[in-house]
Formats: sequence, structure tokens, C-alpha cells
Amino acid sequence: SEVHGAFPPKLACEGLAIAFLTLLAEPLHQNDGMNSVTTRERQLRMKRIRSLLRSVASALSSTFDGCGLIESMLSFDVNSNSWSLDDEKDKARLMYECATLLVPSPPLEDPNLPSHRGQRHGQRRTSEERSEIDVAALQENLIKVRKLLLDWCCTEYTQQWQERNISQKEQDKQVEKSRKRKKKEEEVPAGAGTLDYSSALNWEEGTSNRRFADCINIMRCVLFMNGSDSTVLREFLYPGDSAEAVELEWRDIQYRIQQCYEYGSNFNDEMLRIVLTSAVHSGGEMDSSLALCLIENLFESCNKDKKASLQIYDKSNVWELYRLVEYSPTSSQAESTVTNGHVPNGTNIPRLAHPGMWWRVTVLALILCGMSPETIGIEMWNENPTIRAIIKMITSGRYRFPTIDCDEEARSVMKSAEANMREEETRVAEVLFLPPAQGKKKAEKSGKDNSQPKRGLRVSSRQREKQERLRRLEEEKEAAASLAEANRRKKLLRGAQKSIMLWDPKGPARKPPREEAVPLILSAEQLYSLSESFQQSVNPDFLLKTIGQTTRGAIERAFDWVIPIISSVPEIINRLPANASCFLLLRAYGEEGDGKGDLRKLSAPLVEHVKKSLTGEFGESNAVRAADLLLADLVDPNPDRRRCVIRVLRETLSDLATDDDDDSTGLLCLLEVKHAEAIVSQAIKYISQGLAFEKGKTLRALVVALDKYISFASEWKIEGSWNFASILFSLISSRHVVCSEAMDRFPDFRSVAIAFIHREFLHRIRDTGNESDEDAEERVLIRLCPSATEKDVAGKNVSVPLALLQSVCVLLSIAKDKEKSDIDPAAKDAMQQLADALLYPCDGRDVGNERASGFASATLGSGDRAINVDQWVMLAKSRNNSIARRAALSAPTSFLPRLLLCSGLLSSSLLTMIDRLGKLGDKAQDRDVVFKNLLAPSATNRWASLNPGNRKNLVRKLVGRLSAYLHMNRTDMGQISDTFLEWLSEECTQQTMANRVRASKKVPKGDQSIFEPFLTTVSSGTVASMLGNLEGIVDNDAPKLAEGSLVSLEPITVPVFRAIALTDDLSDKTAASTFVETCFVENRSEALNAWLDTISQDRTRTATQEDRLLDSISVCISMLGVFFHKSNDKKDWFSNTLLNWVPPLSQIRGEPKLWTLIFSGHRNTKTVSELLRDRCASMWCKTHVKACQEWILSNHDGLCSSSIIRFLIATSYQPAIHARSCNSSTNLDKDFWGSSEAGNKAGFAIAVKGAKEQSTFDVNDPMILPDWLVMLLLLARSGKSSMMLVCEMLVSTLDQVQNSQVRSNLRSAILRLYVYFPRRMKLGNPRLRSVLIEGAKSRQWLKWSSALDPQLDDMLSSLTTNPSKRIIQALVDLSKSHPLLVLRKLPTMTEILEDDANVPKYSNARGRVYGENMLGPLAATVSGQEVKVLVRHWGYSFTESLWISLLDVFMSIPKEVVFSCGSHVGLGEFLEVYTRLLFIQSQLQSNPSRVKSKFSDVIDQFKATDAKGWEAWLSTRQTALPTLGNVRNVLMSCSLISPEASEADLRRAVQ
Repeated sequence: SEVHGAFPPKLACEGLAIAFLTLLAEPLHQNDGMNSVTTRERQLRMKRIRSLLRSVASALSSTFDGCGLIESMLSFDVNSNSWSLDDEKDKARLMYECATLLVPSPPLEDPNLPSHRGQRHGQRRTSEERSEIDVAALQENLIKVRKLLLDWCCTEYTQQWQERNISQKEQDKQVEKSRKRKKKEEEVPAGAGTLDYSSALNWEEGTSNRRFADCINIMRCVLFMNGSDSTVLREFLYPGDSAEAVELEWRDIQYRIQQCYEYGSNFNDEMLRIVLTSAVHSGGEMDSSLALCLIENLFESCNKDKKASLQIYDKSNVWELYRLVEYSPTSSQAESTVTNGHVPNGTNIPRLAHPGMWWRVTVLALILCGMSPETIGIEMWNENPTIRAIIKMITSGRYRFPTIDCDEEARSVMKSAEANMREEETRVAEVLFLPPAQGKKKAEKSGKDNSQPKRGLRVSSRQREKQERLRRLEEEKEAAASLAEANRRKKLLRGAQKSIMLWDPKGPARKPPREEAVPLILSAEQLYSLSESFQQSVNPDFLLKTIGQTTRGAIERAFDWVIPIISSVPEIINRLPANASCFLLLRAYGEEGDGKGDLRKLSAPLVEHVKKSLTGEFGESNAVRAADLLLADLVDPNPDRRRCVIRVLRETLSDLATDDDDDSTGLLCLLEVKHAEAIVSQAIKYISQGLAFEKGKTLRALVVALDKYISFASEWKIEGSWNFASILFSLISSRHVVCSEAMDRFPDFRSVAIAFIHREFLHRIRDTGNESDEDAEERVLIRLCPSATEKDVAGKNVSVPLALLQSVCVLLSIAKDKEKSDIDPAAKDAMQQLADALLYPCDGRDVGNERASGFASATLGSGDRAINVDQWVMLAKSRNNSIARRAALSAPTSFLPRLLLCSGLLSSSLLTMIDRLGKLGDKAQDRDVVFKNLLAPSATNRWASLNPGNRKNLVRKLVGRLSAYLHMNRTDMGQISDTFLEWLSEECTQQTMANRVRASKKVPKGDQSIFEPFLTTVSSGTVASMLGNLEGIVDNDAPKLAEGSLVSLEPITVPVFRAIALTDDLSDKTAASTFVETCFVENRSEALNAWLDTISQDRTRTATQEDRLLDSISVCISMLGVFFHKSNDKKDWFSNTLLNWVPPLSQIRGEPKLWTLIFSGHRNTKTVSELLRDRCASMWCKTHVKACQEWILSNHDGLCSSSIIRFLIATSYQPAIHARSCNSSTNLDKDFWGSSEAGNKAGFAIAVKGAKEQSTFDVNDPMILPDWLVMLLLLARSGKSSMMLVCEMLVSTLDQVQNSQVRSNLRSAILRLYVYFPRRMKLGNPRLRSVLIEGAKSRQWLKWSSALDPQLDDMLSSLTTNPSKRIIQALVDLSKSHPLLVLRKLPTMTEILEDDANVPKYSNARGRVYGENMLGPLAATVSGQEVKVLVRHWGYSFTESLWISLLDVFMSIPKEVVFSCGSHVGLGEFLEVYTRLLFIQSQLQSNPSRVKSKFSDVIDQFKATDAKGWEAWLSTRQTALPTLGNVRNVLMSCSLISPEASEADLRRAVQ
């Protein structure tokens, strides 16, 4: 140490370096005169030198300079012919030992250090150990040493390794050439070489399992990229030694190795420049592929899971990386194709690149963008379109090309640019790699042209035909040879084109190869958390750049991926502009489906941000902008958007609301925000325009809000020309039906309308002379009634707007008689004033009369009536008796027949119009002329909304309508003139008589009016049939025959004679029973029927009605007791008596004993019992039926299940059970026995009991259902809660039942419930889903009709004509929510695909892919001429978008459903049609790559999910391609599975 210290440090290090290198360069002893040395001797020498080095370092202690020693070793060049690559590796081991000696020893107080074999990369030591190490100094020294070692790796070591590797490759090439020469094989151009996408950044494989080249392993060890747990590093340091042999020494250096691994693995710009200089610059010793592999390893050692970091900030280094991947044609190619940089045809050859290396470098640049976004990231975004596209993919999580932010135009531009680049690559590949086409060498003999046949006198016609035939054969051979050559060149070109790509990093964005580059990008994203880096980057803001523009379209395209990001990192919302957050929130509230609730939770940060924007926390401009964007949706034609903006305003401003259930809450709360005065003007504009779209509750909310906004604007003196009254009466006049319904439902809306319209009407009639001429065409001249409240204008002519007058008409039409509770007195007074001014009883003269006033006098400037017939209809149908009568008095006479045809007229209005018409006939000289003129076509043409037809039809309609009205009102005419009714009767009678005369039938007398019975007395039963099912005629409590009953009852025959008088007292039940039994034994049917007739007549008396009812029930019990106890003695007459008398005698009441006898279920009397039960169900009154139902539900254990099930079904009074009625919203009887939870459970228990008793019944029959299943369907149809309860009980019962047949029936029942009520069944229960999947493994359920079938059929049908994204997305959503129902449409999908691949009638269909036969057109002879025929069969053309869309729908069905149930619903046929198409297309000149790629994903999913099913499908025979055998052969021929994979699958199947 003293000698070492006496020399200068550099000189001392050089001395040590010379000494150690001399020891390494010493020749080893040779064995038996051989030139090779044993590996063992080399190992021993290296071990002695390493031990010596450690001793020297220990002796020199702190003066030992490992870094200087390494630098000195590298400065000397060992000029020895015996210096080999193995010696260079020994030198690397020695330098690595020097580097580890830079690390101080571990603390002395911890001599027994723990083993680091299991230590993970990046694991830190304890704080006590780290405190003794000067981390900064150690890191600086290690980085300095790493640079020296990296330079050595890229120069000296690489040079020697490459020399040996190149010589080996040359030998391999010579051997291959000689082999081909012997076999006389043609050398096929392989393009620019083999594609190499393998990278050290592939995280899926794991670092410990990767295999690198030997030189890369050495570099990884030397450059500290392997930790102490690396077996590769151990083998490098101790080659050939076992782990046990070096265990002690390994423990001594393990700590130093780990410290080097943790603190010496940083990678910076200088290191990257060292590698690039050695590979890129002229004179570089390193191969570019080796340099790229080394750089990837250096990057991998700095991933997120390790302590090292990337410190690269120089933008120029990224562009230098791309120089690594440049491809230059070989000298032979350059000589044959390029002259002075040009191809022979004068076209420049662009710069080219190796595709695999190009994408690997792109991934490296992508990593640098994530690590250094401020420098490298923004540079690559602006200059490298490919990097920009991938950043968008990673930021959004949507790996698609074109990128997610593109609209249709941008997508088209990106696709076009990509296609142009590929075409250019194809052209270059053809020039560089394909040999020139060889022309045919024709042997010419004696300079004669043999192309033309010999002609002349000495050439016969036979010879000429032979020559012509030979010439044609020669031409056909030449054409076939040319086609074969073209196909061969095309195949070669396809392979060659994949080996190159254009080198243009700043050119158009390139699409990453799905199978090769995309997994590498995903791996890099995982290793370096690139998505998190890009999303959280603020300068530049990659998130906003990925969204693109801040327009609504761009925001909606980004919605799906932005919402999850915002929910996970809420701080991102502050970077979004106000319009972006508003658009996103509107879209979130517009989403429908099962994920709606989750989406609301994800959008919670958006709600808060929009709230802050509206309330002014971000300033006035942002508040105005946000409000404008939200309120603009109020006038959007899309109703979903209008609905969403109401929801958004209510949710965001809920803190300021007083009524959360009101749609106007959000709009009114805008008036409470900080900058309300700046928002009001735009809000009034949007709300006013939005009134034209809404109805009901929303319309009322907008009207109320508009009133508040205009009042607010007036209070704050905000400029604007707004008149709420004008807006309101314009709205009511233009949308009178919608406004009438809304005002009728909402009293506040009606009160506002009445107040403003009344005020505006009074204002207009008072200032009638001050109006301007601007709206003269919309004004009405009207003479007010003399009864008007305003006496100064009463009876005078005034001018008012047409819309105002029509609004008054609407208000009067909705008035009611009983409005004391929902309308204030002021509004009632206003309505009365309007009616007094506009409705005045006139004397029937027309509008030209001077006395005509009110609505009847209203005329437009053109002279036409202002109030048309439809508006008079509204007034005549008013629910206010006074207004309806005054409208009937005021209406023009020509409109009265039309008003009589209205439905819903009050009696006062009806009789007034009849009286007016009658008096009109009385005053006329010829009533027939007057009435016929009223009903003439010239008069009825003005009935705009009704086409009554000719006068005869109109007369019949009036007779029928008036007959119905007069019967319902049962009115006494009194002083009312019936002249018009008489005329109608005469006209109708004359028409009837004329028709009968023409039919040669007897004419009845026609001297009596057909209206006479209705004017004096109540009509007979025939009137009810004429009127139909009018309310009030049919007795609701009368017994009804349940719809769907299977028994057709015969009419009850009551005896018409009186039997012998009986003195038996009915209160004595024993005597009654004895009498019945005596009649039964002695066959006294007449006596028994007479006695029962007496009882039925006495039962109707009211004196002792209660006792009579009890006596009737006791008689029924007696009859039933005799019948069932003597069931062996069958007597038909007694059975008929029982069926005829028991139901009517027990119609009103019953008791448990009676019910027990009816529902006990006697085997010997089964038929009679069933008939009796059905007759009772049809004849018993509702109170009796209900009491019996309640008794059955609580006492069903001892009863016959089939009997009580049939009774409960028949008395449920519900429509028949089938899919359409199940899906419809049927109004169930409020007294339905299964509406309560207790009734539901009891009914379920009865149904399950019936299922066990009827286990042999076929439950899969689509037409005939067992009674217990019908009962379950009735329970499920009663509501969602009942459906859930039934499903839960079915699943729990299924686990308890042991009988396999019953279990199968219950599974089918659950499946049928799902098919009938898919939207009511909640599929959150995993057990329920498994039961459904198990039940679907049969073909019977495919025959059942489902409520979703029409919707699915329509969507699939629409998909064939227009496969739009909206339809596809709807089908995908249905596939996720109801996978079984979509899966059973596979046969329909298969049929659609079969039809699509047929030869179309027209060949110019849009979106179809047309394949061409590789042999080209065939020759045919037509009419003596040769023509070329294009032969096209099934599969030659297809609509690619349709086939891809159906695959998307198929893949959206959950895997556990599609592959477990698919074999039963047509999965094999569906997949077979795809395999057949792909096979046929593979034989054509086409490229269905998109379909093939999608289908490849499907079969991969199939194989991974259901291995047995996959093997079974592969073994099935392809029926449409019988020559290929099974499906496996077809898939191999389409390159969908490799022969090796198929063989491996077969071996596994055999094992």
C-alpha cells in the first residue's frame, strides 16, 4: 500500500491494470498437445485473479480506486493472437469485480447477513444500513463505471462477438445454398428479412424467463441489470461451478451486487448517446438490431417496479433512435434495381425501415414521452403523428385505429393515408424483391410467322380447323401459365411487403399491427404506467389533446373513456373547460340501461364541477357559458336531450331547491345563482322555444319558469322584448290539445293561463283602436256579446289577435262544473267574463246577421270564419254545463249536425242543438230542403276533421249516435222540438224500406218513429246490443265466464211445471238430506227438480233472505253428499240435476263444508266434479268467489291441487297466458287473489304441489301448458315484486326437490318465466343465472314466444339493410342484459348470413366485398361467339359490415352463456357459415381480413372457454364442404389454426 500510495493515482491504477491484464493474457497449459485449453483451467485462473484483486483492494483499503482501475484496463489493448472472446469475458468478470468493490462492506455488527436469493428487484435495505452508505457518492461512482463498461460493451466486446457470429452465419448460408443447389430449388426472395417484434419490454413473460442472446446476457450482468437473485449473473461470475461450491463466496459479495443493482442502473442521455454512436454513426462497430436490444434492456431495468430511473431529456436522441431501424437494400438489389438512387422507371425509392424494429423504437419513444412529457412528449406529439395516435390510445384506453377522437371526416383521412402508405410499400417491395417477369421465348424457324394458319388452295378446311384448334390450345396454355405466374408473384409480393415499411416518423400515422405491436404497447403501458402519466400530465395536457376539440361532438365521442378517468382522479375535472363538463354530464344523464346507476356514481365529480360553474365560482363568463350550453338542449329535437337537461339542472342546483319533485326546480334555481341577471336573457329565449316540444308535466314546468324569468327580467330592468301573455296564448292556440291536457292536470298552470289571457283580452278590447298594422293578417274582427262585463265595449266590434281568441276558446272548453277546490275565485270570475263576452245565445241566423255576436261573429281579414268547426266541437264538449249549452246556442247552424256527432256531449248541449234544429225545420216552408242542405256535401266539406261521406251515411250515423245518447240520458223531451228527430227517423225508415224492396222482402209498417221508445221509457234489451258495451248498462257484479276457460257450459234448463207440494221444513237439514237421498234411490227426478225450483223461487224473496240463503246452501251440501257417497251408483239424471241446480243455488254465498265437497277431488266422479267446478266459477258472484279463494289459500292442504288450481285460474279474470298478453300492461283485477305477498306464497305452494302431482305432463309444449305453470305465470304477471318472489321461491324449492323430472319441470318453469317476462326478472342472483343456463340446454324452449322477439326480429331485419352503429349498439346492449334471448336468435342470424352471401341480383350494392376467381373469367360460346363468363357461387361476395356486426353482437354475449348453451341453439351452424365463407374467400382474389380477424377471436374464445365443446366442434363434419371432411381441416386450410396446434389438440384429446 505504501508503494501504491507513492505513485500518482493514475499511474498506480495503470500499473495494477497491466498486472491483471498480463495475468489474463498468460497462455494456459495445453492438454496432450491440443490447441484448446480446458474450461476448468480457465475457471481456476479466473478464481485466483479475482481472489488476488479482492486481496489488493483489502490491502489498499480506502486508497483503492476501482473506477480508475477499470478505466486503465480499458485503455490498454491486448495485442495477442491468442486473445479470444472467452478472454474478453474473463476481462468483463474482472471489471465487474472491480465495480462491486466500490460498494463499502456491510456493517460489522451484522456479520451474518440474510440471504438475498428471495429478495425482489428494488427491495431496499434497512434504514440503519442505508445510513452508513453515502448513497450520492456511491451512485456517482457506479454511474461513471457503468458508462465505461457500456462503452466497452458497444466497442470491444461487440466487435469480437459479431465477428464470430458473422462467420458462423456465413457458413450457415453456404450450407443452405449448396442444399438448394442439389435439390434444384428456386431461391425465393425473403424480402428484407425476418420480422422481429420480440422485445425485453414484454412484461407478460417475466424477466427471469426471457431468453436473450449470449452477448446480451453478458451486457446485462456487466451493466448491473441483474440483481443478486439472478441465476444468469451467478453463471456469469462462476461458470461451471455449482451453487453449493460458491455459496460462501456468493454470500460475501451478494450485498455489493444488490447495491450495484439498486444504485447503478440509472439510464441517461449520455449512455444512450454511447450506444447510438456505436451503432448509427459511420464506423460504428455495433449492429443496429443488437443496439436496439441493448437499449430495450436498459429501459426495462428502469421500469416502475425498480429503483432505477430514466433520465433522458434530449429530444434529438429520440430521432437518433429511429435511425437504428433504417433498412438499406443490399448491393445486389441496388445494382439490379437502382441506378443513382432511382429505379429504372424513374421513380425514387423512399427511405425504408424494418417493421419490427420500427415499432419497437416507437414504443421506446412512447416511454420517453411518458417519462419526459414537457420536453420529449410535446415534441413527439407535434412532430410524430404515429406517437400522437398511440398516446391517444393509451390516454383513452381505447386501442383502435383511427383513434377515438376522430369524426367521420378525420377517420376517412387517417384510413386513406394508411392505405396510401401500404400501396407505396407494395410498389417498393415489388421493385426491390420480385424478379422481373420472364417473357416467353418463342423459337422462330426460318423467319416464318407461325401465328397465322396456312392458307391457300392446297390447305384443306380440315387442316385449317386443326390449326385453329391448336392455336387456341396454345393460347389457353399461355393464359394459364401467365395466371399461375401472376399468382406466384402476388404471393411472393405479399410476404415481401410485410418485411419493409416506409421510414417516415413525421409522416402520416401508421396503424399498429394488432398481433405484434399492440401487445408490446400494452406491455410498455403496464411497465411504466403510461396511461397514468399521460392522464395526469398538465404541461402538455394530453387528456385535453386526446379529447380534441371542445365541441359537443368531440365531448360525446370521448364520453365513454373520460367518465371513468374523472371518477378515479376527480382533480382532472378542474382542467376541463366548462362546456366539456356540461356536455359530459348531459351525456351521463342521458344513458339508459342496467349500468345507469353506476354511471351516475362515476359522474359525481362532474355534478360538482357543473354546479360550481353555474353558481359563479369560476367567474361570470363560465357561468353564462355553462348555462347557455345546458339550456340550449331545451330546444333540441331529441327528446332525450331535453329530458336530460331538466335532470341535470335539478341535480346540480338541488341545494337551492325548495321542491325536489318539480321539473321546474332546476330552472327556477338558476334565478338564485350569483350571475342570474346575465343568464336570464338567453334562458328566456331557450325556454320560449322549448315550449314547442314539451307536454304534460314538463310543459307546465317551462310555463311556470318562463313566467318567473320574465318577471325577474322586468324587476331587474334587463333589456328585452318579452311578453309572457303573447307567448302563452300563441302556445295554447298552436298546441291546444297538449295544453288542454296539461292545464286539466295542473291547476297552477291553468290559473296562470286564465289570469294572463283574461288580462290580455281585456287590454286588447279596450285598446282596440291603437293596434299597429304589423300583424293585420293575424287579427280577428269580432262583435262582443251584449252581455259582456265591459259595458263600454259590449255589443261593439273589436279587433283581437287570432291566437288570443283561439286560446280563450281552449280555456272555455276545459272548464268544469265542480271546480271549487282546484281553482281560485278570481279565475272563476275571469272565465265567466270571457264566456259572457264571447258566448251569447243567438237566434240561429248566420254570421252575416247584424245581431250575430261572440265567437259566431269572428271573421278574419279574408272574410273566413275565425273559429272553425273543430274549435266549436271543443266548446260543445265542455264539461261546464253552462258553457256547453251556450256553445250549442251560439254555434253556426251549419255546424250543428257535426256537433251532434261528437262523443261525450252533456245532455243540456245535446238537447239545445236538437231543439235549434227542430225549430229551424218548424219555421221553414220545406223542412226537407233545409235539412238536406245542412247535410249536403257542400255544407259538410267545411268539417275539416271529419269525412262523413254521403248524406245517406251521415243520416245513419246521426240516428245511431242520437239513439245512444237519448237512451243513456233517458230524457223526457218536454218543450223541445223533435222535428229534426222525426225527419231523421223518416229518412232512415225510407232507406230501410227501399233496401228491403230491392231484396223482395215484406215491408214493415213505418208509422212509428224509431226514437219514440227512447223519449218516454227505458229501452228494451235490444238497445243494449245496438249500443255495445256502454258504461252503465252491464252489471259489473254479474258473474262472468273467465276468459280462457276450457269448459263450455250448457244453458241451465229450469222445469216449467209445478211438482207436487212438499211440506218438508228446509231448516231441518236431516229431512232435506233424507228427501234428496230418497229421490236419488227411487229415481224421482221430476219431484226433485220441482222441489229445487220452489227453493230457487223462495230464495229470491226478501222477507227471510238470510235464512233462505242458508237453506239453499244446506240443500246443495245434501245433494253433493248423496252424490259423492253413492258415487258407485252412477245416475246421469242426478248428475245433470246437480250441475243445473248447485251453482245457481249457491251463487251468492257458501261455506267451508260446501267448498270442501266441491274441491275434494273424487276419482269416481272426476268428470262431474270438473264440470261442477267450472260452472260454479262462472256463476258465483264476486263476493262468493273471493270468499272461496281466501278459504282455499288458507286451507289448501287437504284439497285436490288440480281442482283448486283450475278454479283459481278461472276466477282470476285475466286474459289468456301467452307472450303478448304477458308483456302488455294488463290492468289486473284489484281483488286478484295473488296480489298480496301471503296470497302469492300460498298460490306458489299450491302450484308446486300441482307440479309434483303432474310431473309427467310435458311442460315444454308451446301451446298447451299445465295448470300449475299457468298459475305461476299469473302470479308473475301481477307485478315485479311478485315476479321476484316467485323466482326466489322456485330457486329455493329446486334445491329441495329430489325427483329429477320435477326438478326439470321447475327449471323449465323458471326459463319460461324469463322468456315471458324478461324485463321483470332480475338476474343478479348467480344461482338463478345457472338455473336459466341449465334449463336452456334444450331445443324445446326455442319454440316459445318471447316479449322481446318482435324487437329483436326488427333489429336484425334492419341490420341487413342498414347496419348502423345505433342498431348494433342496441343489439349489443340486449346481448349483455338478455343473453339467452339473443342467443336463441342464432338460427335467424345464420339465415341472414346465408342469404347475404348468395349471388346478388345487382352487383353495385354498397359495402359488399367481391372476390374474383384466381383463374379469371371462363370462356363460353354464346350464339357462335366466344364470351368471357364470370362464375360466381355462394360466398363470392358478401356485405362485410353485416358479417362483422353479427360477430360483434355474438361476442358481446357472455362466454359462460354462449358456449354452454350454444350447441343447443345453433352455434355450430352459425360458426359453420363463417368457416365456409372464409374458406371460399381464401380461394379467391380477396382479403376478408377484418372478418377473419374477428372470427379468429371468436374461436380463440371458444377454445379457451369450453375445451371439450371445441374439440367436439372440430370433429364435426362440414356439411357444405364435404370434400374437406371435418371442421378442423377447414380451419387449417383457412390458416385459422396451425397444423401444429391441431396436432397438439388431438394428442390432448386422446390423452
